[in-house]
Amino acid sequence: MQSESLHRWYQSLLPVTTASTEHQQQRLLYSHRHVVTGFAARLTAEEVKAMEEKEEVLSMGLHPEKGFWKESNFGKGVIIGVMDTGVLPDHPSFRDKGMSPSPDRWKGRCDFNQTANRTFVCNKKIIGARSFQVYDNLLQTFSARPVDEIGHGTHTASTAVGNFVRGANLYNNANGTASGVAPHAHFAIYQVCSLNECSSTDVLAGFDAAVEDGVDVISISMTSLNVGQLFEDSIALAAFSAMQRGIFVVSSTIDTNIIATARLGNGDEFDGESIFQPNSTKRLNSKLLPLVQPGINGQMLSQNCNNGSLKDINVKGKAVFCERGMEVSRLDQGKVVKAAGGAAMLLVNQEQEGFTTYTDPHVLPASHLSYAAGLNIKHYNTTSKPIATVKFKGTVIGNSSAPMAASFSSKGPSSICPGILKPDIIGPGVSILAASLFPIDKRKSNSKSNFNVMSCTSMSCPHLSGVALQLC
Repeated sequence: MQSESLHRWYQSLLPVTTASTEHQQQRLLYSHRHVVTGFAARLTAEEVKAMEEKEEVLSMGLHPEKGFWKESNFGKGVIIGVMDTGVLPDHPSFRDKGMSPSPDRWKGRCDFNQTANRTFVCNKKIIGARSFQVYDNLLQTFSARPVDEIGHGTHTASTAVGNFVRGANLYNNANGTASGVAPHAHFAIYQVCSLNECSSTDVLAGFDAAVEDGVDVISISMTSLNVGQLFEDSIALAAFSAMQRGIFVVSSTIDTNIIATARLGNGDEFDGESIFQPNSTKRLNSKLLPLVQPGINGQMLSQNCNNGSLKDINVKGKAVFCERGMEVSRLDQGKVVKAAGGAAMLLVNQEQEGFTTYTDPHVLPASHLSYAAGLNIKHYNTTSKPIATVKFKGTVIGNSSAPMAASFSSKGPSSICPGILKPDIIGPGVSILAASLFPIDKRKSNSKSNFNVMSCTSMSCPHLSGVALQLC
């Protein structure tokens, strides 16, 4: 059946209303043509019941008010093996309230022990913990316990299976109840990475143990460790072997933004992001500041606002335009601007980053903006006496580019085998609030617990792992 005919057939199945034809057409959100025979539409509760009676309808899908969890058991009784930098086991996200005992099929062990006057133990949430870190080249020490000292593993584990934690926030933004995708699932942590290294031998040992221990899903937030052929890629080999044994392996944009808007003197406004959100009084009294840009007017200076780039420019009390640079982090760019006396920073993407922006804890009022916004600001900055400021709007829901893929996403095709189009599926990976080892700045953190916002494919991976747990 051709697409147009299929669309008309789907539309004919919708309940007839007295609304206009245009409104009736708008109720049909998607007409699926390839992956499933079906459609998505806006329906009332009564209309859903009526649709279920139609002989053409085999099943009804997700409900907006309940979503995926409506028919799930929150991952109860399922086990995920998280292969990462370890975990901080006494974080509130890993409490075992409401958890069932570990399944009888579980064969793993718990290798936590006392360290730094703290005793870590497993519970009904964390049912296993092992370390495969033979030697840490950076710290030059041997590691024998799977306690996270970096934060990456804690963040990914809580994203997949973290229990419910009320009052989670970062600087009072993204405030609410935190939860992993499968909050009642069990998990085992396999420490296979250190601060600077994920060894192939450690990863393979972790995979081997996870399979033997009896996990249902393996979540590994890392990319390939080899650049050769697939048969030389330890993650690809191990993942394929685990898949043959019935284990689902996940290897590495939400609708929530913490808005910081760049406002120009000509009235133009561009929404960006920043976790730095001054109090409401300062928000209402945003003052337009002189706008300066490194490298303008023929000066051969870096526009990346890296060390030394502002030393010959008067930026005191001004808003500074900066382009993202690979040689300096976003946070360090803000530190350079502040150290030079700048009052605010407009940080814009280069072309390859496109529309993907990040919610960072900047040290001064700042807005991380898209490449398109940067082009407009650059053009305005050529006018006489340009001025700008940053307005803060706090947490905004439903005003993002999701489900647009982020600039860092793996879009394929595979560089090793161009015939393989990857990824199979993508998940949320931008500005994800999840468990952390400690607040970024204890003086500013209003959270009762420790949470942090991070962005990467590492954040997408545990989302999909959590979904997989509820399908096991």
